[in-house]
Amino acid sequence: MNPILQDLLAVQNGIGLCWLGNLGWLIHADGKLFQPGDTVLPQEHLEGLAGVNVVFVSPTLHNTHIAASKTLIETIRPEFVFPQHFGTYRPTDQNSYWTVGYPDELCAALSPGMQHRFHKLDQGQSFLIAP
Repeated sequence: MNPILQDLLAVQNGIGLCWLGNLGWLIHADGKLFQPGDTVLPQEHLEGLAGVNVVFVSPTLHNTHIAASKTLIETIRPEFVFPQHFGTYRPTDQNSYWTVGYPDELCAALSPGMQHRFHKLDQGQSFLIAP
């Protein structure tokens, strides 16, 4: 495992941030949040993400789309899953590659247990994760 990632995962109090390059950000704040950004999700990174509580996925053609997002979610099995990069812009022929998201299709592809952890929020909608 990457030594920086190993140090971050050992954080017990406070907030730890780790930029994982093509993999995105890992944020550790009294729980682990993972925002993969524009990612390629190599297998060795998936193996180091056990114990992530919250994951943000981008089921667009530009990012992890449906299959890779499903692999990420089903592998790390976070408590909460939030799709992103959908419904923000009006898709056109020029921008549909990165503006069209497939959150509903992704949710349908997940196992029943993970579907209950999937939360598709409207823009501006809040979601409180409390102990």
